[in-house]
Amino acid sequence: MIEEEVPVGFLSLETGRTPIAYRIISMYTDIPSNKLRSGFLSAAKQKSVYEANEELAKKKFFITDTPNLPLDELKAAMRRMVVHCGAGILFIDYIGLVRLEGRELKEYEKQSIISKEIKALARELCVPVIALCQLNRDAESGKPTLANIRGSGSIEQDADLVIFIEGERNDGREESERKLVIEKNRNGPTGEVAVIFRRSTTLYMDKPVI
Repeated sequence: MIEEEVPVGFLSLETGRTPIAYRIISMYTDIPSNKLRSGFLSAAKQKSVYEANEELAKKKFFITDTPNLPLDELKAAMRRMVVHCGAGILFIDYIGLVRLEGRELKEYEKQSIISKEIKALARELCVPVIALCQLNRDAESGKPTLANIRGSGSIEQDADLVIFIEGERNDGREESERKLVIEKNRNGPTGEVAVIFRRSTTLYMDKPVI
């Protein structure tokens, strides 16, 4: 979305803005993130990082990295990003870390309320909201399904689109093939899309057509 010049709002409840910046620069420069953090780079790679920083500084990418945000504060941050910053798309990483204060509810009930509130706000703001969520351990034994979404069935019910990443996470290879599994699509077809995952830069790329 950054390359398409769409202003992006990123609400990170788990990772701070500095690691996120490292990952973005790593993707832009194709320099492994661990080498970026080490600081031991050749002159050519230092120039590449500098140019990437200059280019990214021109982009509209807004980050809120307050951990474990209460739902009301999350919604306020989403509104600010859209109304005041002009964000055209919002990402939440991840929905399981949103807190619901002042109510004695079971976990699945909390997740249901949070999911419905985020969906309602997305409709109010008229922007797509991509909310990451965890899967339960059963998903590790095979292809993930809607039943593997952790927390509440409301997440699956409220979502217009549900996409899983399928593939071995710890195969040790620098590049490996994975699948984006479109398990639910309220307004279109479901199916699978093959992609290539580059481990050192955490980048997903289109699989080359042979």
